[in-house]
Amino acid sequence: MDRLRRNYQSALFCVSVLFGLWVASQYSYLLFHSTAEIFSIVVACGIFVLAWNSRRFAENTYLLFVGIAYLFVAGLDLLHTLAFKGLGVFPGHESNLATQLWISARYVESASLLVAACLINRKPRVSLTLAAYGVVISLLLASIFYWNIFPACFVEDQGLTAFKKISECIICFLLIASIGMLLRQRRAFEPHIVHLLIASIAVTIASELAFTLYVNVEGLPNLMGHYLKIISFYLIYKALIQTGLTKPFALLLRDLKQSEEALKAAKENLESQVEQRTAELQGSLEALRESREKLDARVRERTADLEQAKENLEREITERREAEQKFRNLAEQSPDMISIIKEGRFAYVNQRYEEIMGYTKEELYCPDFDFLTTIAPESRALKEANFRKHMNGEEVSPVEYSLRTKAGKHVNAITATKLIDYEGQRAILLTATDITWRKQAEEKLRRAHDQWERTFEAVPDLICILDQTHRIVRVNKAVADRLGRAPEDLVGRHCYEVIHGAEAPPESCPHTQLLADGQEHWVEVHEERLRGDFSICVTPLRNADGQPSGAVHVAHDITSRKAAEQALRRSEWELAIRNKIAQIFLTLADEQMYSEVLHVVLEAMESKHGVFGYINEDGAFVCPSMTRDIWDQCRMAEKDYVFPRENWGGIWGKAMTEKKTLCSNTPFAVPEGHIPVVRALAVPLICLGRVIGLLLVGNKAGDYEPSDRELLETIAAYVAPILGARLERDRWESQRREALQALQKARDELEMRVEERTSDLAKSREALWRLTGRLLSVQEEERRRLARELHDDLTQRLAVLAIDAGKLEQQLDAPPDALREKIGRMKEQMVRLSADVHDISRQLHPSIIDDLGLRQAIQSECVNFAKREGIAIRYEPRDIPTNIPRDISVCLFRIVQEGLRNIARHANVQQAQVRLAGSDSFITLTIEDSGTGFDPAQGRAEAGLGLVSMAERVRLIQGEFRVESNPGEGTVITVTAPLSGD
Repeated sequence: MDRLRRNYQSALFCVSVLFGLWVASQYSYLLFHSTAEIFSIVVACGIFVLAWNSRRFAENTYLLFVGIAYLFVAGLDLLHTLAFKGLGVFPGHESNLATQLWISARYVESASLLVAACLINRKPRVSLTLAAYGVVISLLLASIFYWNIFPACFVEDQGLTAFKKISECIICFLLIASIGMLLRQRRAFEPHIVHLLIASIAVTIASELAFTLYVNVEGLPNLMGHYLKIISFYLIYKALIQTGLTKPFALLLRDLKQSEEALKAAKENLESQVEQRTAELQGSLEALRESREKLDARVRERTADLEQAKENLEREITERREAEQKFRNLAEQSPDMISIIKEGRFAYVNQRYEEIMGYTKEELYCPDFDFLTTIAPESRALKEANFRKHMNGEEVSPVEYSLRTKAGKHVNAITATKLIDYEGQRAILLTATDITWRKQAEEKLRRAHDQWERTFEAVPDLICILDQTHRIVRVNKAVADRLGRAPEDLVGRHCYEVIHGAEAPPESCPHTQLLADGQEHWVEVHEERLRGDFSICVTPLRNADGQPSGAVHVAHDITSRKAAEQALRRSEWELAIRNKIAQIFLTLADEQMYSEVLHVVLEAMESKHGVFGYINEDGAFVCPSMTRDIWDQCRMAEKDYVFPRENWGGIWGKAMTEKKTLCSNTPFAVPEGHIPVVRALAVPLICLGRVIGLLLVGNKAGDYEPSDRELLETIAAYVAPILGARLERDRWESQRREALQALQKARDELEMRVEERTSDLAKSREALWRLTGRLLSVQEEERRRLARELHDDLTQRLAVLAIDAGKLEQQLDAPPDALREKIGRMKEQMVRLSADVHDISRQLHPSIIDDLGLRQAIQSECVNFAKREGIAIRYEPRDIPTNIPRDISVCLFRIVQEGLRNIARHANVQQAQVRLAGSDSFITLTIEDSGTGFDPAQGRAEAGLGLVSMAERVRLIQGEFRVESNPGEGTVITVTAPLSGD
């Protein structure tokens, strides 16, 4: 009970901490991030402290290696925390630096966990491990801070790079591999420690996956990733630090405890064995005395036996020599290879052996010749094993070896060996039969069989082989896949049971017909269990007497062909209906058209009654056509064919209101006198997204099926645009008549307005002429300014450089210091000249937009303007799209240039502000100063070319230009440009 309460308290505490961190993230994401990272850094340092101070007595090398690794991981996490956007510890770096340090730390952590799991039983050298980590961390930091070669991981306004996402996947793979290694080495830990370690690594994997999803460093995936990292480090804290402090035997001294227990058990076992061995030795001494007496008696008996054996041996030697001669005669005539091997050397080979192997007897009998030379490398191990069995007295069955001839050719042979007595020593008799030709034939047969098997299984058609009793002998993979069964499950079962689910063959079974007449048969069938239509060819298999013994069934799927044929027939029928309806619309007037179209629809739908109507301009439903003779059958007191929207009801009104097809196959409740309605199908006529009418059919003999619904919807889709065109034509005719009346009235008013407009145009033309004159004047003035700049400044500088060059030529014999001074001045002049030419080029054509984009181009212009004019410009870009059309970029850049020039000329301020903000559809530029300001109305009347040129540029990109200013209150210029191109 206490343990359960403690668990609840711990869980409540953890939830409270996570909630507190969430509150902190809402207040300041920087505070939340720093808190989360500091917790992981503290846990990592704690693991190092525990591992370092227990390294002398702890046998578990996993803790020591992980402790050292986490010290360096903590260092990288600390740098990551300090580099986070907003702290300002590393000025000039964006979010990419923190992301690079994060990836480096995770690479080190995942690789260390995997290596630690692999080195559990190997104690690392501490100094070498520390040095290795120091080198790796130094290289990582140098590649990030010094060399700048570490791949980018995060790009502002774009999010994570492909390298960052791929790295997270690699890190997850390393962590999964470390889990696998921990499971293999789980006996080195207590079970609960293994569970905590695996849980920590699993949560780390989830954390890494979360870090592949964020685009903004303060987004939800980033927040969830840090939550998971906190949980991961808490679990590893529980596994290593808390367990190491509260239960040291479970983690640090586990090996010592196990060794102590094993030593006690070994001591008790040894004492027991000593007592047992003492008793055995006492019994052996008594047995030894008795054996000695018996041995003396046997020695006397053995001496007499040896004398008799000597006589027998001499007689046996004579017989053996005779038998050996017979063996040699027989061996030389044998078609098999026969050899005798003694002490690893050939003692005898027959003539057949020489012919096949290509060696002479002199070569084989040479003391330096090793018989294993004649054995192919792949068979030597088996040969040596069989020889050892012979020497141990074991029987060895004939086996297949691969021999190697003197020419290096391999010979396959069946080899039989037998242990014999040859010339007074043990030897091995070897008989080998050449089966090379048989192996070649078997290989050809195997390849042919494999090719047939692959072909049989690869055929997409369904192939089934049956015997005379309708039992399945074999099926290919296509049949098994269609039935969802393994091929071996189908063999031996009746085909009609498996394919048709019946207890006997069907009447039209082609297999039955084949067994009866022995001929090939073709049929087309539809089979539900095989889910389709098939064309089946049944071919007989015949026995040696030519009688059918079975059949091969090949079924080709023709489902798609059948469906296409059915669809073609339905399309032809629907086309015929469309042609009838089109003919009616083209040839008949409205009074007959509605009735005839409804008649065609009722015939197609096999229905007795129906309605075809439209919605007029007042929104009422008009039914100019109902079923023929409907008025004679209806007995309602008040009849009408125009229904205002407020009177819409039933299935027809609901279908038009909800803009969807409605169907009912149950009787309807109708007003008194109305014809009975048993079934109904209503489809609204929709044209350009608007309901313009209704097609309704009813009282079919049977229920309306989905196919009926599909057909009526098809007809409605065809009728709707035609009806819409006719209604639009009628509406246009009505509007044309009204428009003619209104046109005459407007004509008189227009004549009066033309006179007034003529006067206004004259005034506008005069203002346009003045503006054109000023534009040409300013253009000519700008050309003169550029010419003056080039003539009075650049050309004079070039002249000075030419003069200095002439003097330098005359002073070639002068001291080197004087030459260096002259050359230095020329260099300064050329540098300044290059800078001025660059400024003129920027004024004429802003190439920086093509190179760096609008955001960097405006920033560069603001910096250059501030240096040139001494006016501080605060530039604030936000959410800038990556692909801005070039004409919009040039327009906004020119407006910034002109706006800043106006501030320098007229505003009389020391600072100004430029803001650039983007969205999915628009981009907005704002230039603001708190200077002298002006009256916009007066400014337009005086025709300042700067504002006019800005407005004209914005008009060309279909944007909006707005100027807000008052004398003494500053000026705000706002430009809004569309990005969609509309």
